Amino acid sequence: MTGDRGGQDRFGLPLHWTLLGETDAEWHAREMAVHDLIRDVFKAASHHLGEDAARQAFKDHSRRPQARPPKRFFDSEDLALLAEYDRRARGVSAQELKALPASLSREWQQGQSPSAVEKHLRRLLQKRQDNLNRDRNALKAAGRWPPVPSLLGDAGQK
Repeated sequence: MTGDRGGQDRFGLPLHWTLLGETDAEWHAREMAVHDLIRDVFKAASHHLGEDAARQAFKDHSRRPQARPPKRFFDSEDLALLAEYDRRARGVSAQELKALPASLSREWQQGQSPSAVEKHLRRLLQKRQDNLNRDRNALKAAGRWPPVPSLLGDAGQK
């Protein structure tokens, strides 16, 4: 083949090829070789797995990769922990607010160690802040920030 720059893979197909240096006949020959390979692999799979299982295997392996599962936002335990944090955070000083996750984690009984609960709560708080920032930036980019008319005018926008 003109498009072949040397070598074949284990299936007898050229390792390096380009469409630019390939004639119609060479492309057709390569396409037929791929179809022959698929047929031979299916025959071998049918022999070992049975035809129905081989068809299912080909079907499973020919699917497009699925997108990553959506990230869960917050589950009910996370929401309860955040609600308790928010309830206790009202009207406390900045110093007390900084220590609140540690004190709350010592009282939170969900089968985890206090240090794990504290770390999880801090991550939830960061995740919540990141989501708020993302939404705010999206609204700003769309020209819809602030979301309600502000009595402060331009001073209310950051």
